[in-house]
Amino acid sequence: MRALLIGLLLIHLFLPAGDLQWPLKGEPGLSASFTEYRGSRFHMGLDLSTGGVEGLNVFPVQDGTIFKVRSTELGYGNSIYIRHANGHISVYAHLAQFGEKILSRLRAMKVNLNTYFGTKELNLPVSKDDCIAFSGESGSGPAHLHFEIRDKDNRPLSPVDAGLKLGKNYQETLVVKAIRISPLTADGTVNGGKFPYVCTDFSRPIQASGKIGLEMMGYVQLPNGNRMGFTEVAILVNGKEREGWHPQVLSYSYYRQSHKVYNRFYSGFGPTQYVYRFNHLSDPGIPGFRFSGPVVVDQAVQLDIQLKGMKSERLIQLNLKQDAVRNTTNSSHFVNIVPDFDMSHGRVRYKLHSTGQTQIRALKPAMILPMSKDAPVNLLGRLPEQANQPFQFGKWNITSSKPTRLVACKQIQTPRKGLQKLSTALIFENCGQPAARLSVSWSPPEGTKNMHQLGFYTWSANRKKWSFNQPYRQNRGQIKLPFFTVCTVLRDTGQPTIGKISSHSYFTGRKRVVRIRDKQSGIDWDRVSFFMKGKHAPLEKDRDRGWIILPDKLHFPIRIDVVDKAGNRASKVFKSL
Repeated sequence: MRALLIGLLLIHLFLPAGDLQWPLKGEPGLSASFTEYRGSRFHMGLDLSTGGVEGLNVFPVQDGTIFKVRSTELGYGNSIYIRHANGHISVYAHLAQFGEKILSRLRAMKVNLNTYFGTKELNLPVSKDDCIAFSGESGSGPAHLHFEIRDKDNRPLSPVDAGLKLGKNYQETLVVKAIRISPLTADGTVNGGKFPYVCTDFSRPIQASGKIGLEMMGYVQLPNGNRMGFTEVAILVNGKEREGWHPQVLSYSYYRQSHKVYNRFYSGFGPTQYVYRFNHLSDPGIPGFRFSGPVVVDQAVQLDIQLKGMKSERLIQLNLKQDAVRNTTNSSHFVNIVPDFDMSHGRVRYKLHSTGQTQIRALKPAMILPMSKDAPVNLLGRLPEQANQPFQFGKWNITSSKPTRLVACKQIQTPRKGLQKLSTALIFENCGQPAARLSVSWSPPEGTKNMHQLGFYTWSANRKKWSFNQPYRQNRGQIKLPFFTVCTVLRDTGQPTIGKISSHSYFTGRKRVVRIRDKQSGIDWDRVSFFMKGKHAPLEKDRDRGWIILPDKLHFPIRIDVVDKAGNRASKVFKSL
Protein backbone atom coordinates (compact mmCIF):
# COMPACT_ATOMS: atom_id res chain seq x y z
CA MET A 1 0.00 0.00 0.00
CA ARG A 2 2.80 2.41 0.90
CA ALA A 3 4.54 1.80 -2.45
CA LEU A 4 1.23 2.44 -4.25
CA LEU A 5 0.76 5.76 -2.46
CA ILE A 6 4.30 6.86 -3.27
CA GLY A 7 3.75 5.94 -6.92
CA LEU A 8 0.53 7.94 -7.09
CA LEU A 9 2.26 10.91 -5.48
CA LEU A 10 5.05 10.86 -8.08
CA ILE A 11 2.54 10.60 -10.91
CA HIS A 12 0.69 13.63 -9.53
CA LEU A 13 3.94 15.57 -9.23
CA PHE A 14 4.77 15.27 -12.93
CA LEU A 15 1.25 15.17 -14.37
CA PRO A 16 0.64 18.36 -16.39
CA ALA A 17 -2.66 20.19 -16.07
CA GLY A 18 -3.23 19.89 -19.82
CA ASP A 19 -0.70 20.46 -22.58
CA LEU A 20 1.35 23.63 -22.50
CA GLN A 21 1.69 25.86 -25.53
CA TRP A 22 5.14 27.01 -26.58
CA PRO A 23 5.96 30.57 -25.44
CA LEU A 24 7.02 31.43 -29.01
CA LYS A 25 4.62 30.93 -31.90
CA GLY A 26 5.18 28.20 -34.44
CA GLU A 27 7.75 25.48 -33.81
CA PRO A 28 10.69 27.28 -32.24
CA GLY A 29 14.12 25.74 -32.54
CA LEU A 30 15.88 24.61 -29.37
CA SER A 31 19.43 25.47 -28.37
CA ALA A 32 19.78 24.10 -24.81
CA SER A 33 18.09 21.41 -22.75
CA PHE A 34 17.18 20.83 -19.11
CA THR A 35 20.16 20.09 -16.76
CA GLU A 36 22.79 20.58 -19.44
CA TYR A 37 26.34 21.27 -18.32
CA ARG A 38 27.14 24.92 -17.60
CA GLY A 39 30.51 24.82 -15.86
CA SER A 40 29.95 24.41 -12.14
CA ARG A 41 26.17 24.49 -12.53
CA PHE A 42 23.24 22.92 -14.35
CA HIS A 43 21.09 24.65 -16.97
CA MET A 44 17.68 24.71 -15.31
CA GLY A 45 15.37 25.08 -18.30
CA LEU A 46 15.11 25.12 -22.09
CA ASP A 47 16.66 27.69 -24.41
CA LEU A 48 14.53 28.53 -27.44
CA SER A 49 16.30 29.85 -30.51
CA THR A 50 15.05 33.13 -31.96
CA GLY A 51 17.23 32.98 -35.06
CA GLY A 52 19.65 35.51 -33.61
CA VAL A 53 17.07 38.32 -33.55
CA GLU A 54 15.24 40.15 -30.79
CA GLY A 55 11.61 41.15 -30.59
CA LEU A 56 9.62 37.93 -31.03
CA ASN A 57 6.30 37.93 -29.16
CA VAL A 58 6.38 35.90 -25.94
CA PHE A 59 3.19 34.26 -24.61
CA PRO A 60 2.34 32.43 -21.36
CA VAL A 61 2.32 28.66 -21.74
CA GLN A 62 -1.01 28.64 -19.84
CA ASP A 63 -3.37 31.11 -18.22
CA GLY A 64 -2.02 32.33 -14.91
CA THR A 65 -1.00 35.26 -12.76
CA ILE A 66 2.24 37.22 -13.09
CA PHE A 67 3.42 37.48 -9.49
CA LYS A 68 6.92 38.82 -10.11
CA VAL A 69 9.09 40.56 -12.71
CA ARG A 70 12.80 41.25 -12.48
CA SER A 71 15.27 43.51 -14.28
CA THR A 72 18.99 42.94 -13.70
CA GLU A 73 22.13 43.72 -15.69
CA LEU A 74 23.40 40.14 -15.51
CA GLY A 75 21.84 36.72 -14.98
CA TYR A 76 18.29 36.45 -16.33
CA GLY A 77 18.15 40.12 -17.33
CA ASN A 78 14.49 41.05 -17.79
CA SER A 79 12.39 38.11 -16.60
CA ILE A 80 8.75 37.21 -15.82
CA TYR A 81 7.37 34.71 -13.29
CA ILE A 82 3.82 33.32 -13.71
CA ARG A 83 1.94 31.07 -11.29
CA HIS A 84 -0.61 28.69 -12.86
CA ALA A 85 -3.72 26.96 -11.54
CA ASN A 86 -1.90 23.70 -10.73
CA GLY A 87 0.69 25.58 -8.65
CA HIS A 88 3.43 25.35 -11.26
CA ILE A 89 5.51 28.44 -12.07
CA SER A 90 6.70 29.36 -15.55
CA VAL A 91 9.73 31.61 -16.07
CA TYR A 92 10.67 33.66 -19.16
CA ALA A 93 14.13 35.24 -19.22
CA HIS A 94 16.54 37.42 -21.24
CA LEU A 95 13.63 39.50 -22.50
CA ALA A 96 14.23 42.63 -24.57
CA GLN A 97 11.19 44.39 -23.14
CA PHE A 98 8.09 43.65 -21.10
CA GLY A 99 4.67 43.75 -22.76
CA GLU A 100 2.41 46.78 -22.43
CA LYS A 101 0.24 45.18 -19.76
CA ILE A 102 3.26 44.80 -17.48
CA LEU A 103 4.73 48.19 -18.41
CA SER A 104 1.45 49.93 -17.54
CA ARG A 105 1.40 48.30 -14.12
CA LEU A 106 5.06 49.23 -13.48
CA ARG A 107 4.43 52.84 -14.53
CA ALA A 108 1.51 52.99 -12.11
CA MET A 109 3.91 51.79 -9.42
CA LYS A 110 6.26 54.65 -10.44
CA VAL A 111 9.06 52.26 -11.33
CA ASN A 112 11.93 53.83 -13.27
CA LEU A 113 11.92 51.72 -16.41
CA ASN A 114 15.26 53.15 -17.56
CA THR A 115 17.12 51.36 -14.76
CA TYR A 116 17.75 47.79 -13.65
CA PHE A 117 15.05 48.00 -11.01
CA GLY A 118 15.56 44.56 -9.43
CA THR A 119 12.47 42.63 -8.31
CA LYS A 120 8.89 43.95 -8.34
CA GLU A 121 5.97 41.96 -6.95
CA LEU A 122 2.84 41.98 -9.12
CA ASN A 123 -0.59 40.36 -9.09
CA LEU A 124 -1.46 40.54 -12.77
CA PRO A 125 -3.75 37.92 -14.38
CA VAL A 126 -2.82 36.94 -17.95
CA SER A 127 -4.19 34.52 -20.51
CA LYS A 128 -2.20 32.35 -22.87
CA ASP A 129 -3.18 34.70 -25.72
CA ASP A 130 -1.58 37.78 -24.10
CA CYS A 131 1.76 38.99 -25.43
CA ILE A 132 3.62 39.43 -22.14
CA ALA A 133 7.05 40.38 -23.53
CA PHE A 134 9.43 40.47 -26.46
CA SER A 135 12.37 38.09 -26.71
CA GLY A 136 15.86 39.48 -26.41
CA GLU A 137 19.33 39.07 -24.96
CA SER A 138 19.23 40.95 -21.64
CA GLY A 139 21.46 39.51 -18.94
CA SER A 140 23.14 37.01 -21.25
CA GLY A 141 23.31 36.78 -25.02
CA PRO A 142 23.15 36.09 -27.87
CA ALA A 143 19.43 36.54 -28.49
CA HIS A 144 17.29 33.63 -27.26
CA LEU A 145 14.45 32.87 -24.84
CA HIS A 146 15.25 30.99 -21.65
CA PHE A 147 12.18 29.13 -20.36
CA GLU A 148 11.56 27.18 -17.16
CA ILE A 149 8.76 25.28 -15.47
CA ARG A 150 8.98 24.98 -11.67
CA ASP A 151 6.75 23.15 -9.22
CA LYS A 152 4.93 24.81 -6.32
CA ASP A 153 8.10 24.49 -4.21
CA ASN A 154 10.10 26.43 -6.85
CA ARG A 155 11.97 23.33 -8.04
CA PRO A 156 12.71 23.34 -11.80
CA LEU A 157 11.02 20.55 -13.77
CA SER A 158 11.82 19.09 -17.15
CA PRO A 159 9.56 21.26 -19.37
CA VAL A 160 8.87 18.41 -21.79
CA ASP A 161 7.88 16.07 -18.94
CA ALA A 162 5.76 18.91 -17.54
CA GLY A 163 3.62 19.19 -20.67
CA LEU A 164 5.45 20.89 -23.56
CA LYS A 165 4.92 18.91 -26.75
CA LEU A 166 7.52 18.79 -29.51
CA GLY A 167 6.41 19.76 -33.00
CA LYS A 168 6.12 17.22 -35.80
CA ASN A 169 9.09 18.78 -37.61
CA TYR A 170 11.48 18.43 -34.67
CA GLN A 171 14.61 16.47 -35.61
CA GLU A 172 17.72 15.42 -33.69
CA THR A 173 20.67 13.04 -33.90
CA LEU A 174 22.21 11.36 -30.85
CA VAL A 175 26.00 11.51 -31.14
CA VAL A 176 28.53 9.56 -29.07
CA LYS A 177 32.12 10.42 -29.97
CA ALA A 178 33.93 8.16 -27.53
CA ILE A 179 33.60 6.13 -24.33
CA ARG A 180 36.41 5.92 -21.79
CA ILE A 181 36.53 2.79 -19.63
CA SER A 182 38.69 2.91 -16.50
CA PRO A 183 39.52 0.51 -13.65
CA LEU A 184 38.04 1.98 -10.47
CA THR A 185 40.31 0.05 -8.11
CA ALA A 186 43.96 -0.98 -8.21
CA ASP A 187 43.08 -4.66 -8.75
CA GLY A 188 40.92 -3.97 -11.82
CA THR A 189 42.08 -4.11 -15.43
CA VAL A 190 40.90 -2.63 -18.73
CA ASN A 191 42.28 -3.62 -22.12
CA GLY A 192 44.92 -5.76 -20.45
CA GLY A 193 46.31 -3.08 -18.15
CA LYS A 194 45.73 -0.69 -15.28
CA PHE A 195 45.04 2.34 -17.46
CA PRO A 196 41.89 3.80 -19.05
CA TYR A 197 40.92 2.67 -22.53
CA VAL A 198 39.10 5.00 -24.93
CA CYS A 199 37.02 3.34 -27.61
CA THR A 200 35.14 4.61 -30.64
CA ASP A 201 34.57 1.21 -32.26
CA PHE A 202 31.82 -0.22 -30.07
CA SER A 203 31.59 -3.53 -31.96
CA ARG A 204 34.85 -5.08 -30.72
CA PRO A 205 35.03 -6.99 -27.41
CA ILE A 206 36.97 -5.19 -24.67
CA GLN A 207 39.01 -6.86 -21.96
CA ALA A 208 37.97 -5.83 -18.45
CA SER A 209 37.87 -7.25 -14.94
CA GLY A 210 36.85 -5.95 -11.54
CA LYS A 211 35.06 -2.66 -10.89
CA ILE A 212 35.10 -0.33 -13.88
CA GLY A 213 33.86 3.18 -14.60
CA LEU A 214 32.53 4.73 -17.79
CA GLU A 215 32.73 8.26 -19.14
CA MET A 216 30.79 9.05 -22.30
CA MET A 217 31.53 11.97 -24.62
CA GLY A 218 28.48 12.97 -26.65
CA TYR A 219 25.58 15.31 -27.33
CA VAL A 220 22.28 15.74 -29.17
CA GLN A 221 22.94 17.33 -32.57
CA LEU A 222 20.20 19.60 -33.95
CA PRO A 223 19.74 20.60 -37.62
CA ASN A 224 20.32 24.27 -36.72
CA GLY A 225 23.86 23.42 -35.59
CA ASN A 226 23.15 23.57 -31.86
CA ARG A 227 24.17 20.76 -29.54
CA MET A 228 22.17 19.78 -26.45
CA GLY A 229 22.50 17.28 -23.63
CA PHE A 230 20.76 13.91 -23.42
CA THR A 231 17.49 13.73 -21.51
CA GLU A 232 18.30 10.25 -20.18
CA VAL A 233 21.26 7.87 -20.00
CA ALA A 234 20.98 4.35 -18.57
CA ILE A 235 23.80 1.83 -18.03
CA LEU A 236 22.60 -1.80 -17.96
CA VAL A 237 24.68 -4.88 -17.13
CA ASN A 238 23.25 -8.07 -18.64
CA GLY A 239 19.84 -6.42 -18.78
CA LYS A 240 19.83 -4.90 -15.26
CA GLU A 241 20.38 -1.20 -14.69
CA ARG A 242 23.42 -0.22 -12.60
CA GLU A 243 23.56 3.53 -13.13
CA GLY A 244 21.46 6.14 -14.90
CA TRP A 245 20.73 9.85 -15.25
CA HIS A 246 17.16 11.01 -15.89
CA PRO A 247 16.46 14.36 -14.22
CA GLN A 248 12.78 15.29 -14.09
CA VAL A 249 12.98 17.67 -11.14
CA LEU A 250 16.07 19.32 -9.66
CA SER A 251 16.05 21.65 -6.68
CA TYR A 252 18.24 24.73 -6.69
CA SER A 253 20.07 23.23 -3.71
CA TYR A 254 21.78 21.00 -6.32
CA TYR A 255 22.30 23.84 -8.81
CA ARG A 256 26.11 23.85 -8.46
CA GLN A 257 26.68 20.10 -8.31
CA SER A 258 27.21 19.42 -12.01
CA HIS A 259 30.48 17.65 -11.13
CA LYS A 260 28.43 14.68 -9.92
CA VAL A 261 27.15 14.09 -13.45
CA TYR A 262 29.69 15.69 -15.82
CA ASN A 263 33.46 15.54 -16.17
CA ARG A 264 34.25 19.26 -15.92
CA PHE A 265 37.68 19.00 -17.54
CA TYR A 266 36.50 17.45 -20.80
CA SER A 267 33.03 19.05 -21.00
CA GLY A 268 32.84 22.52 -22.47
CA PHE A 269 32.03 24.83 -25.34
CA GLY A 270 33.62 25.96 -28.59
CA PRO A 271 32.96 23.22 -29.76
CA THR A 272 30.21 22.01 -27.41
CA GLN A 273 30.71 18.56 -25.92
CA TYR A 274 29.44 16.88 -22.76
CA VAL A 275 31.17 14.08 -20.88
CA TYR A 276 28.85 12.10 -18.60
CA ARG A 277 30.36 10.42 -15.55
CA PHE A 278 29.40 6.88 -14.59
CA ASN A 279 32.60 6.17 -12.65
CA HIS A 280 31.31 6.41 -9.09
CA LEU A 281 32.19 3.95 -6.35
CA SER A 282 29.28 5.21 -4.24
CA ASP A 283 25.96 6.95 -4.87
CA PRO A 284 26.65 10.60 -5.87
CA GLY A 285 23.45 11.61 -4.08
CA ILE A 286 21.71 13.86 -6.57
CA PRO A 287 18.05 13.59 -7.69
CA GLY A 288 17.70 11.95 -11.08
CA PHE A 289 20.87 9.89 -10.73
CA ARG A 290 20.11 6.19 -10.28
CA PHE A 291 22.86 4.12 -8.68
CA SER A 292 22.92 0.51 -7.52
CA GLY A 293 26.69 0.08 -7.56
CA PRO A 294 29.52 0.33 -10.09
CA VAL A 295 29.82 -1.99 -13.07
CA VAL A 296 31.59 -5.21 -12.04
CA VAL A 297 33.11 -7.53 -14.63
CA ASP A 298 33.56 -11.00 -13.13
CA GLN A 299 32.18 -12.84 -16.15
CA ALA A 300 31.21 -11.99 -19.72
CA VAL A 301 29.17 -8.78 -19.57
CA GLN A 302 26.92 -7.17 -22.14
CA LEU A 303 26.89 -3.50 -21.33
CA ASP A 304 23.87 -1.64 -22.75
CA ILE A 305 24.05 2.15 -22.85
CA GLN A 306 20.56 3.51 -23.52
CA LEU A 307 20.41 7.14 -24.65
CA LYS A 308 17.40 9.39 -25.08
CA GLY A 309 17.01 12.82 -26.56
CA MET A 310 13.84 14.88 -26.72
CA LYS A 311 12.32 12.52 -29.25
CA SER A 312 14.72 9.77 -30.34
CA GLU A 313 16.63 6.93 -28.72
CA ARG A 314 19.91 5.14 -29.31
CA LEU A 315 21.39 1.93 -27.94
CA ILE A 316 25.14 1.26 -27.70
CA GLN A 317 26.26 -2.23 -26.73
CA LEU A 318 29.71 -3.07 -25.40
CA ASN A 319 30.95 -6.62 -24.83
CA LEU A 320 33.28 -6.83 -21.83
CA LYS A 321 35.22 -10.05 -21.24
CA GLN A 322 37.98 -10.96 -18.82
CA ASP A 323 39.86 -12.87 -21.54
CA ALA A 324 39.21 -10.61 -24.54
CA VAL A 325 42.13 -9.85 -26.87
CA ARG A 326 43.80 -6.52 -26.14
CA ASN A 327 42.95 -3.75 -28.62
CA THR A 328 46.07 -2.07 -30.00
CA THR A 329 44.46 1.24 -30.99
CA ASN A 330 43.41 3.92 -28.52
CA SER A 331 41.26 6.90 -29.50
CA SER A 332 42.72 10.42 -29.47
CA HIS A 333 39.78 11.66 -27.38
CA PHE A 334 40.26 12.28 -23.65
CA VAL A 335 43.79 13.70 -24.02
CA ASN A 336 44.65 15.97 -21.05
CA ILE A 337 47.54 17.99 -22.56
CA VAL A 338 50.15 15.29 -23.29
CA PRO A 339 49.31 12.70 -25.98
CA ASP A 340 49.96 9.02 -25.16
CA PHE A 341 50.36 9.78 -21.46
CA ASP A 342 48.28 8.17 -18.70
CA MET A 343 48.39 8.11 -14.89
CA SER A 344 46.35 5.58 -12.95
CA HIS A 345 46.54 3.87 -9.54
CA GLY A 346 50.22 4.63 -8.88
CA ARG A 347 51.42 3.84 -12.41
CA VAL A 348 52.42 6.10 -15.29
CA ARG A 349 52.42 5.08 -18.95
CA TYR A 350 54.12 7.15 -21.65
CA LYS A 351 56.00 6.94 -24.94
CA LEU A 352 59.61 7.95 -25.50
CA HIS A 353 60.13 10.65 -28.12
CA SER A 354 63.05 8.97 -29.86
CA THR A 355 61.88 5.38 -30.19
CA GLY A 356 58.12 5.51 -29.61
CA GLN A 357 58.51 2.71 -27.08
CA THR A 358 55.96 2.56 -24.27
CA GLN A 359 57.28 2.86 -20.73
CA ILE A 360 55.42 2.09 -17.48
CA ARG A 361 56.69 3.39 -14.14
CA ALA A 362 55.31 2.73 -10.67
CA LEU A 363 55.59 5.38 -7.96
CA LYS A 364 55.21 5.05 -4.22
CA PRO A 365 53.39 7.72 -2.18
CA ALA A 366 55.41 10.94 -1.60
CA MET A 367 57.85 9.90 -4.35
CA ILE A 368 59.31 12.36 -6.90
CA LEU A 369 60.95 11.07 -10.07
CA PRO A 370 62.91 13.31 -12.49
CA MET A 371 62.46 12.26 -16.11
CA SER A 372 64.88 12.09 -19.04
CA LYS A 373 64.72 14.51 -21.96
CA ASP A 374 63.28 11.67 -24.04
CA ALA A 375 60.14 11.55 -21.87
CA PRO A 376 57.05 13.70 -22.57
CA VAL A 377 57.12 15.22 -19.06
CA ASN A 378 59.91 16.62 -16.88
CA LEU A 379 58.88 15.39 -13.46
CA LEU A 380 56.63 12.71 -11.99
CA GLY A 381 55.32 12.54 -8.45
CA ARG A 382 52.75 10.95 -6.20
CA LEU A 383 50.97 12.68 -3.34
CA PRO A 384 51.56 11.39 0.21
CA GLU A 385 49.38 8.73 1.83
CA GLN A 386 48.08 11.19 4.41
CA ALA A 387 45.30 13.51 3.22
CA ASN A 388 45.92 17.28 3.32
CA GLN A 389 49.67 16.84 3.81
CA PRO A 390 51.62 19.53 1.87
CA PHE A 391 53.67 18.10 -1.00
CA GLN A 392 56.54 20.10 -2.50
CA PHE A 393 56.74 19.19 -6.18
CA GLY A 394 59.36 21.25 -7.97
CA LYS A 395 58.25 24.87 -7.55
CA TRP A 396 54.69 23.73 -6.90
CA ASN A 397 53.20 23.08 -3.48
CA ILE A 398 50.12 20.82 -3.42
CA THR A 399 47.65 20.05 -0.64
CA SER A 400 44.86 17.57 -1.42
CA SER A 401 42.15 15.86 0.61
CA LYS A 402 42.47 12.94 -1.81
CA PRO A 403 45.89 11.34 -1.17
CA THR A 404 48.25 9.30 -3.38
CA ARG A 405 47.16 10.97 -6.62
CA LEU A 406 49.79 11.09 -9.35
CA VAL A 407 51.07 14.41 -10.69
CA ALA A 408 53.41 15.48 -13.46
CA CYS A 409 55.18 18.62 -14.64
CA LYS A 410 55.75 19.55 -18.26
CA GLN A 411 57.43 22.49 -19.97
CA ILE A 412 54.96 24.33 -22.21
CA GLN A 413 55.31 26.29 -25.42
CA THR A 414 54.68 30.04 -25.49
CA PRO A 415 50.85 30.03 -25.40
CA ARG A 416 49.96 33.00 -27.61
CA LYS A 417 50.95 36.61 -28.24
CA GLY A 418 50.89 38.68 -25.06
CA LEU A 419 51.33 35.70 -22.71
CA GLN A 420 54.69 34.64 -21.29
CA LYS A 421 55.28 31.24 -19.72
CA LEU A 422 56.66 31.31 -16.19
CA SER A 423 55.97 27.90 -14.68
CA THR A 424 55.69 24.36 -15.90
CA ALA A 425 52.25 22.88 -16.49
CA LEU A 426 51.03 20.92 -13.46
CA ILE A 427 49.08 17.83 -14.58
CA PHE A 428 46.91 15.77 -12.23
CA GLU A 429 45.74 12.19 -12.49
CA ASN A 430 42.02 11.74 -13.31
CA CYS A 431 41.43 15.19 -14.79
CA GLY A 432 37.81 16.20 -14.30
CA GLN A 433 37.11 14.23 -11.14
CA PRO A 434 35.93 16.34 -8.16
CA ALA A 435 38.79 17.30 -5.89
CA ALA A 436 36.92 18.14 -2.64
CA ARG A 437 39.78 20.20 -1.12
CA LEU A 438 42.68 20.84 -3.49
CA SER A 439 44.94 23.87 -3.20
CA VAL A 440 47.99 24.64 -5.31
CA SER A 441 50.64 27.34 -4.97
CA TRP A 442 53.71 28.20 -7.02
CA SER A 443 56.92 29.93 -5.96
CA PRO A 444 58.11 32.57 -8.46
CA PRO A 445 61.84 33.16 -8.97
CA GLU A 446 63.35 35.69 -6.58
CA GLY A 447 63.20 39.22 -7.96
CA THR A 448 60.16 38.62 -10.19
CA LYS A 449 58.67 42.02 -11.04
CA ASN A 450 55.19 43.22 -11.99
CA MET A 451 53.53 40.50 -9.97
CA HIS A 452 50.10 41.90 -10.86
CA GLN A 453 50.57 40.56 -14.40
CA LEU A 454 50.82 36.97 -13.17
CA GLY A 455 47.82 34.69 -13.19
CA PHE A 456 46.81 31.07 -12.79
CA TYR A 457 45.55 29.58 -16.06
CA THR A 458 43.85 26.22 -16.55
CA TRP A 459 43.81 24.10 -19.70
CA SER A 460 40.62 23.82 -21.77
CA ALA A 461 40.69 20.29 -23.17
CA ASN A 462 38.14 20.82 -25.94
CA ARG A 463 39.30 24.32 -26.99
CA LYS A 464 42.99 23.39 -26.70
CA LYS A 465 43.99 26.67 -25.06
CA TRP A 466 44.86 28.20 -21.69
CA SER A 467 42.04 30.06 -19.94
CA PHE A 468 42.54 32.65 -17.21
CA ASN A 469 41.38 31.43 -13.80
CA GLN A 470 42.45 33.99 -11.19
CA PRO A 471 45.16 36.61 -10.51
CA TYR A 472 48.28 35.18 -8.88
CA ARG A 473 48.09 37.67 -6.01
CA GLN A 474 44.41 37.05 -5.23
CA ASN A 475 45.01 34.42 -2.53
CA ARG A 476 48.69 35.08 -1.84
CA GLY A 477 49.83 32.92 -4.71
CA GLN A 478 47.43 30.06 -4.02
CA ILE A 479 44.57 28.68 -6.09
CA LYS A 480 41.83 26.32 -4.94
CA LEU A 481 40.77 23.91 -7.66
CA PRO A 482 37.30 22.28 -7.63
CA PHE A 483 38.43 19.34 -9.76
CA PHE A 484 41.68 17.73 -10.89
CA THR A 485 42.93 19.57 -13.94
CA VAL A 486 46.00 21.03 -15.69
CA CYS A 487 47.22 24.45 -14.58
CA THR A 488 50.13 26.85 -15.05
CA VAL A 489 51.25 30.39 -14.22
CA LEU A 490 51.52 32.88 -17.08
CA ARG A 491 52.34 36.57 -17.35
CA ASP A 492 49.94 38.78 -19.30
CA THR A 493 51.92 41.56 -20.99
CA GLY A 494 49.34 42.45 -23.62
CA GLN A 495 47.22 45.57 -23.42
CA PRO A 496 43.47 45.53 -24.04
CA THR A 497 42.38 46.95 -27.39
CA ILE A 498 39.68 49.58 -27.93
CA GLY A 499 38.01 49.69 -31.34
CA LYS A 500 36.20 52.34 -33.34
CA ILE A 501 32.72 53.72 -32.78
CA SER A 502 30.21 51.65 -34.76
CA SER A 503 26.51 50.89 -34.39
CA HIS A 504 24.21 47.95 -33.76
CA SER A 505 20.43 47.56 -33.92
CA TYR A 506 18.97 46.38 -30.63
CA PHE A 507 15.26 45.90 -30.01
CA THR A 508 15.15 49.26 -28.24
CA GLY A 509 16.75 50.99 -31.22
CA ARG A 510 20.05 51.55 -32.96
CA LYS A 511 22.91 52.16 -30.53
CA ARG A 512 26.48 53.35 -30.89
CA VAL A 513 28.93 50.76 -29.61
CA VAL A 514 32.68 50.37 -29.15
CA ARG A 515 34.34 46.96 -29.19
CA ILE A 516 36.89 46.18 -26.46
CA ARG A 517 39.03 43.06 -26.48
CA ASP A 518 41.71 41.29 -24.48
CA LYS A 519 42.94 37.93 -25.77
CA GLN A 520 45.11 37.12 -22.77
CA SER A 521 43.50 37.32 -19.31
CA GLY A 522 40.27 38.96 -20.48
CA ILE A 523 38.50 42.24 -19.77
CA ASP A 524 37.75 43.20 -16.16
CA TRP A 525 34.27 44.55 -16.92
CA ASP A 526 33.83 46.06 -13.47
CA ARG A 527 36.76 48.39 -14.17
CA VAL A 528 35.65 49.72 -17.56
CA SER A 529 35.09 53.49 -17.31
CA PHE A 530 33.56 56.12 -19.58
CA PHE A 531 34.08 59.90 -19.49
CA MET A 532 32.45 62.81 -21.32
CA LYS A 533 34.23 66.18 -21.22
CA GLY A 534 36.44 64.82 -18.43
CA LYS A 535 33.55 63.76 -16.19
CA HIS A 536 32.72 60.18 -15.32
CA ALA A 537 29.49 59.06 -17.02
CA PRO A 538 27.39 55.86 -16.83
CA LEU A 539 27.38 53.37 -19.68
CA GLU A 540 25.86 50.02 -20.61
CA LYS A 541 27.92 46.92 -21.37
CA ASP A 542 27.25 44.11 -23.82
CA ARG A 543 29.66 41.60 -22.31
CA ASP A 544 28.70 38.73 -24.61
CA ARG A 545 29.63 40.69 -27.73
CA GLY A 546 32.51 42.50 -26.05
CA TRP A 547 31.01 45.96 -26.56
CA ILE A 548 30.28 49.01 -24.50
CA ILE A 549 27.08 50.81 -25.47
CA LEU A 550 27.43 54.57 -25.63
CA PRO A 551 24.72 56.99 -24.42
CA ASP A 552 22.35 58.38 -27.06
CA LYS A 553 23.60 61.91 -26.38
CA LEU A 554 27.36 62.30 -26.62
CA HIS A 555 29.35 65.35 -25.55
CA PHE A 556 32.83 65.22 -27.02
CA PRO A 557 35.59 64.63 -26.23
CA ILE A 558 34.81 61.20 -24.75
CA ARG A 559 37.30 58.78 -23.19
CA ILE A 560 37.14 55.05 -22.57
CA ASP A 561 39.41 53.42 -19.97
CA VAL A 562 39.77 49.64 -19.95
CA VAL A 563 41.59 47.31 -17.54
CA ASP A 564 42.20 43.60 -18.06
CA LYS A 565 42.22 40.97 -15.32
CA ALA A 566 46.00 41.25 -15.02
CA GLY A 567 45.81 44.99 -14.39
CA ASN A 568 47.05 46.09 -17.83
CA ARG A 569 45.39 49.31 -18.94
CA ALA A 570 44.35 50.97 -22.17
CA SER A 571 42.69 54.32 -22.85
CA LYS A 572 41.30 55.95 -25.96
CA VAL A 573 39.94 59.44 -26.63
CA PHE A 574 37.34 60.17 -29.32
CA LYS A 575 36.96 63.80 -30.40
CA SER A 576 34.08 63.14 -32.80
CA LEU A 577 32.08 60.37 -34.42
